[in-house]
Amino acid sequence: MNAARALMTTSGVAPPRRVKRRVVSGQVALRWDAVPTKNPFRKPFCSIRNPLGQMRRRKGLVVHASDDDNESNGSNSTPLNMGALIAELTDMKSIGQRDELYFVGQMVILFCLVFPPVGGDVTKADLGLTPSLFDPVIGLSLLLLSFVFVTEGISSLGNSLTPFPKPREDNELIVSGAYQATRHPMYSGLIFGSCGLALITGSPVRTLLAASLAVLLYFKSQKEEGYLVEKHGDEYLEYQKNVPRLVPNVVGIGALLESAFGKLEKE
Repeated sequence: MNAARALMTTSGVAPPRRVKRRVVSGQVALRWDAVPTKNPFRKPFCSIRNPLGQMRRRKGLVVHASDDDNESNGSNSTPLNMGALIAELTDMKSIGQRDELYFVGQMVILFCLVFPPVGGDVTKADLGLTPSLFDPVIGLSLLLLSFVFVTEGISSLGNSLTPFPKPREDNELIVSGAYQATRHPMYSGLIFGSCGLALITGSPVRTLLAASLAVLLYFKSQKEEGYLVEKHGDEYLEYQKNVPRLVPNVVGIGALLESAFGKLEKE
């Protein structure tokens, strides 16, 4: 090896140097340094960077891979103000102007899911049906997924959170975090959780309630999106084209889990 390097030096050709690996601002950079040679077309150096902090694109929707990119692009939401949220819930003067019936129906169904009415304790076995051994496993998985969707949805939405279909006056369009997976991640989480509870308990009544909740939340999201289109215009229409309403795809679930567990690693 030394003889080859000496031969290259005497012939006027600069031997290549070792590749240097260094970390710059969370990115892995590989850099080749070489001294000028007789070749006038050779660049003095070139560098290749691993695009760790670069933007990833999914179906045309820009998703930022780092917190710094999110902050610079203004995609982070304003932190939730609990006082303002409570004031909105107790504002009696605005009753009838925010489509509150959707929220009331949603809360009634959720209450019945937790505390089922008469006949709610009936199981598949009581009806002569054979319960599947996989039902509890699938149900538990749906409950865990529900928890991630709801908590990440609240965290991503921030101060734009409202239980009513009509958005708040200071509503911000959020397309990052949980809103990469579905346009209504909290609704998706509630549907997953109700279905998971129905599977774990094997209750036909809870199954019917879960289906009723899914239908109600579908129409609630439809009403809500009408307001959002009026408020954000073409920007929201573009968002609608790229992200599903309630049922996430594999890419969306992966992005959501990556975001959720990434926060846990930082903590």
